[in-house]
Amino acid sequence: MYDRANIELSNKALKMVTDLFPLCRSIAGAQNRQTLEYIKEQVGIEIKSIPSSTNVFDWIVPQEWHIQDAYIKNENGEEVVSFSDNNLHVVNYSQPVKKLMSLAELKKHIFTLEDQPNAIPYVTSYYKKSWGFCMAYNQLKTLPDGKYEVCVDSSFHNGEMVFGEKLISGKKNDEIIFVSYICHPSLAIDNLSSVATLAYFSDIILREPRKYSYRLLLLPETIGSIAWLASKSNSDLQNIRAGLVFSCLGGNAEFSYKCSPKQNAIIDSAVIKILGGEANIIQFDPSTGSDERQFCSPGFDLPIGMISRNYPGTFPEYHTSMDNLNLIKNKDFERNFDLLETLIAELERGKTVLNRVRPQCEPMLGKRGMYHLNSKKKPLGFAREKDLRTAIMWVLHSSNGKNSLEDIVQMSGLAIELVKNAVDLCIENELIFEDQV
Repeated sequence: MYDRANIELSNKALKMVTDLFPLCRSIAGAQNRQTLEYIKEQVGIEIKSIPSSTNVFDWIVPQEWHIQDAYIKNENGEEVVSFSDNNLHVVNYSQPVKKLMSLAELKKHIFTLEDQPNAIPYVTSYYKKSWGFCMAYNQLKTLPDGKYEVCVDSSFHNGEMVFGEKLISGKKNDEIIFVSYICHPSLAIDNLSSVATLAYFSDIILREPRKYSYRLLLLPETIGSIAWLASKSNSDLQNIRAGLVFSCLGGNAEFSYKCSPKQNAIIDSAVIKILGGEANIIQFDPSTGSDERQFCSPGFDLPIGMISRNYPGTFPEYHTSMDNLNLIKNKDFERNFDLLETLIAELERGKTVLNRVRPQCEPMLGKRGMYHLNSKKKPLGFAREKDLRTAIMWVLHSSNGKNSLEDIVQMSGLAIELVKNAVDLCIENELIFEDQV
């Protein structure tokens, strides 16, 4: 174990969150580059880019958004809200505006949370031209009627959407990928805690030679993953054996794991095994979560789940100014790194999967003495030959190079001793073979 090393990484991760917290990140712009340059200095990622206006499947890479200042002033020239106080005060990707308006007109562009009256909400308008401000509901209630000067000093430019990538090569070309998103501004749990965890996770991977290759990706959420997938060939993606999206990995909550759609992929088995009974296991749902939705979408269907401490959208500070540095502690990162170190060891051990020798259609069992099984072929403890034949059919159907004996037991609901006997018979008759992944 590397307890001392993980504590040192935790200190570094907390400093990274603290240093990056003030930056007003978005999906494309200068402060995304600044964020990735900082991370590059710490852990040596490669910064890559995709030009604005690039078509990526059904999406288009947006222009860069640059914001210099924003404020609302009352009739006395006093600032009611200021971008310099908190960058959440401005709707992310707001268009430029400078004008006088009544309070009634201004309220059409103000976002608050009545159920959290002291919190500033985080609101975006990436793909719809708009502008707006966010403030605490209690503050909005105190504003008197009158004229207000409104200013959003922003601009849009053709440029690039940047992302960070680091490939750690192993003995095999097969890859495990780990992904997190960098586009949120001053929010600590969502998602700087995950960004810092992923960044320093590379140190853990590099501690010893690895069987698998590991790819770390730091992307703008949704559009970043879509653009990255669009840039890859089918052969590139076929090397991906498993993956995890990191989301909301701060705070003292227990871990949550959202399964891949496959539910029995090697990443699902590994994460669920090491988390044990303390975890909240969530079945795949395309309406919640993060970038696993893109990697698992039709046409890709990659075996990628999502790990979190506070599941997105379920904790009270989510997407508000209450998600601040007070919620992040060193020990949060220690738990993250301890879990990830155990996960890597579990993945590296791999598992023995079963492959069909003749993949098309069912092999003829009768000529091998495997259809009407005589007493010599039947294992002790199973009186009916159809039980064993059922297990043989499950083994043959499921031996696709991805499933292990344990996977087949789970899928079929049959006793493990019965499935094991079926596996032994199939191997003996050269219908399947074992492969270590």
